[in-house]
Formats: sequence, structure tokens, C-alpha cells
Amino acid sequence: MRYKFLVAFTAGLVFLASCEDTSTDPNDPRFRSPEQGITLQLENLQQTVHHFGASDGWSAETIGENWPDSEREKVAELLFSQELDEQGKPKGIGLSMWRTNIGAGSANQPDNGFADGAWFRATECPLLPDGTWDWSQGQGTRWFINKAKEHGVDYLTGWVTSPPYFMTKNGYTFITPGTGGYNLQPDKYDVFAAYLSGYAQYYESLDIPLDFISPINEPQYEWSAEPGTAAQEGSRCSNAEAFTLVQAIDQQFQADGVNAKLILPESGDIESLYAFKGNFPNASDQGATFWDPSSDEYLGNFNSVVPFLAGHSYWSNSSPNVAIGHREELLRMNQSLGLEFWQTEYSILGTDYQQEGSPSELIDIDYALWAARIMHWDLTIANATGWSWWTSMSRAQFSDHKFRFGLTNWYPTSETRSNSGGEVEESKMLWMFGNFSRFVRPGYQRIEVTNDLFSSEELEAENLMVSSFLSGSGDELVIILINYSEENIEVPILNYGTDGGFSVEGDVFNAYVTNQTFNLQPSEVPFDEITVRGRSIMTLVGKL
Repeated sequence: MRYKFLVAFTAGLVFLASCEDTSTDPNDPRFRSPEQGITLQLENLQQTVHHFGASDGWSAETIGENWPDSEREKVAELLFSQELDEQGKPKGIGLSMWRTNIGAGSANQPDNGFADGAWFRATECPLLPDGTWDWSQGQGTRWFINKAKEHGVDYLTGWVTSPPYFMTKNGYTFITPGTGGYNLQPDKYDVFAAYLSGYAQYYESLDIPLDFISPINEPQYEWSAEPGTAAQEGSRCSNAEAFTLVQAIDQQFQADGVNAKLILPESGDIESLYAFKGNFPNASDQGATFWDPSSDEYLGNFNSVVPFLAGHSYWSNSSPNVAIGHREELLRMNQSLGLEFWQTEYSILGTDYQQEGSPSELIDIDYALWAARIMHWDLTIANATGWSWWTSMSRAQFSDHKFRFGLTNWYPTSETRSNSGGEVEESKMLWMFGNFSRFVRPGYQRIEVTNDLFSSEELEAENLMVSSFLSGSGDELVIILINYSEENIEVPILNYGTDGGFSVEGDVFNAYVTNQTFNLQPSEVPFDEITVRGRSIMTLVGKL
């Protein structure tokens, strides 16, 4: 169950302390060290945040092109706006990165091999098989890109799941049985590179340039299906094949003067970045493979590639201890190789989030808190400088993903690509993500926090997790507190107003709370009255 570890730990302490006192209150002093508070070490600055982002995850093609302005404008406001309403509540979550799909054309194929229910995951491709361009394709995607820029989103990444279908080995945008290796014809690496270059140049001509391009996605997985049953585009890709592809793209980008930079490898899990995995032998240990100068696949000599290690936090969180261990190992490797880590895609997959319970027992905030904990670990242990949610708009009825996949859920009037409207539902995940993305802006630096309320990271994970960030100008402080427990937790700041400590204007923080009832609910909280409600996320913002 959710508190299995905490209950076991508490039981041990109770037995040692007193056989008569059976309190399990997380605020019980026996759970804490004597100081009972947190210390913000403003002089101990860690990584500089680059962005918080989310993906258009295919749905933008339909909503952005076909839906009425009133409905699609509302989605854009929820995702991109940094404005406050009259009550001081954020209108949106202020994303600073927008990840947009570079289509492979499965939506343009008469027979694309997709299952009937997966129509919304097929993508359009502006490059035609005869080599000409048709920019009427992808209008919905472009609409959201323009809205992102209008709202002040700082960065754009174009991500790829498959080469265009007319360049692949099997004529599909997914692997079919018998397709060997990366699903790109051996003589089409240069052609695919030219496609990405032409795509980037077009957006540069519109003055909405792509800052980054991710040419492969989760290369560890086969993405294999029989024609007629595929759920989405995708292809395996070995490290050697990825190197050959990058070589071709870099040469084309340099020749064409493309400014977009390549990020690799969009690993499907954290462990594949730092370790050799027997089930993915040709697409594992990717940090050392791509960034150790002694490696045959070293990427450091290509001008178009940046020294960022992009990966996904899936399948890395079976328990707090396991999750923390993965991120400690990743940090060690990144520090030895001089790399930044971008967590570029996450939503709740698998069953670990159930924590041996039943999904029927969970409510919206339970999913949001699980994801918030992953974000906290990636930021405070793995030192992630970028963090992106998987999809901003999810077709929630396609599977059991109502609370696990999307920042918003959408319900079209008809199950076809030509649907012209529907309903959009805000998810609790949207506002939890906003506790980070809306307030921690590009250029903010993470501050080391000492959390003496609990004696280990594992206990913090079941109770209170704290992170803090300082603005680039050095005058704004952001504190994010995640209370995973059911109980309210008081949070003294031990170095507030002390010599070598800090204070904020008026001794009051602006607070924004997300729980089962509230979504970034604003209030003012004095520095000495900070209490985080049970099962909630609170962001505090103060002027130093």
C-alpha cells in the first residue's frame, strides 16, 4: 500500500521507544531530527534550470486545425499563459519549452497499418514522396507553435518517432516482424537528414525557429506490430545506427546553415543512460557510448550536437530506494562526462504508482503527487536542467489514462481526424506541473536544501519533499513543498532572518496550493506560519 514503507519504519521506532505509544503521525518528533525544520543554503547553488516543457503528443494536429478558436485558445492559455486572473490565480502553467512532433506521414497513407482506435496518433508529413513540400500539412501543429511563441514560451523542440513512411524499410512508420534494425532504408540516411534540415529551415523562415531537434525516440524498444494493429509510430535504433544518423544530419545542418541543435538519445528509461542492459544491448550505456571521447560513437565532434543527455523517467521508480539509486548513478556519470540531463518525457506507465493497492482507491491528486515526486527526484538528485511532461492533450478514453497521461484530456465530437470540436478537461496533473513550471523560470538556479524534518530521502519521499530555486537576477526565491502524507506538516525555516540566512519582503510569501480541492490556489503565508496540507503541493514565492 502507499504507506507500507513508512508504516514499517514507524513500527520499528515505536517498538524501540515505547510499547504503549503507537502514534504514526508524521509530525511526531520521533520521526524527526532535533532541529525539526528546513535550511535553505542560498550560497550553495546547484544546476541552472533551462526549461519545463510538454509535448503536443499528436493531438495538436486535430485540435489546432479543426476546433473553434474559443476551445483551442483555452487549451493554449492553460498550457502557455503566465498571466494571473483578478483573484491572483494563474490562468495557465507557463510552459517554457514546447515539444512539437515532426511527422512521419502515417496520416497521409491510405493504409497506414494503425488500429482503428489509434487514428489520433497518426501524423502528417509536409514532405511528399516525390520530394516536393506541401505545407498545408501540419497546420494544427503550427497553430500551437505560434500560440506558444505568442504567450512567451522560450524554447521549441522538434521530436521524431519515425522517418517518413516512404523512407522506411517496410513502408510503415512502425516496426513489422522481420524488419531488421532501425526502420530507415540504408541509402536514405542523407535523404532523412535533408528532410529534417528542410523542416527546420521552413520554421526559421516563419520566425518560429526550432531550438532543438530530437531525431530518435526511445530507441530501446521495437515498436513492433502486425499491420492493422499498430498503436503509434516508432522504431528501434542501435547506438551505432544513431551515430550514423547524427553524422548525416550534422553534415546537412552545417551545409544548410541550420541553427537547431540535436539532442540525444531520448532513452526510454534512466538506467539505459548509464548502464549496459542485457535486454537492450545495442541501445544501452548511452552516456558513455555517445560522450566518452574514447568511444567509437563519440558525438562531441559534431557541431550540431549539444552535450545534453536526454532521457525518460519511465520504469525507474518501483520504490523510493530504487528511484533514488537510479538518479544517483546517473548524476555520477553525468558529472564525470560533463553532461547536462534533460528529462524529456514522463507520464505514469506500468503499475508501480498503485503501490500494491487498487486503482479504484486512487483519486486525481494521488496521481499528481506520484508524478511530483518523480519530478522532485529528477531535479534534486539527478540535477535535471530540463523537465518535460509527455503529452499536453490526451485522448483519455483510448485506454485507462484519464489521470496518468495528459495535462489536459480531450473528448471529440466524433472519432475521426476531421472532428470539429469537443470538450477539454483540465487534469490535476496540469496544475501540479504548474507548481513547478509557472514559477521556476529559465535561468533560475536550484538551491541546496537541508530537510531536517526527516532523517532520510526515503522518509522525505513518504512525507515532505522540499526544493528551492533562486531567480537569475537573484531577487526572487521559490520553494516547492510536496506533502505526500495524509497529515498537515508544519515547516519552520531554520535560517530565516539569521546571520548568513535570508528574509523576504514583508516576511510573507505568496503561496499557491494544489490538492484534491484546489488548483494553484493563491494566498499569503507568513514565513513562520508555513503549514503544508496533507496530500498537497505548495509553491512559495518571495522577494528577497
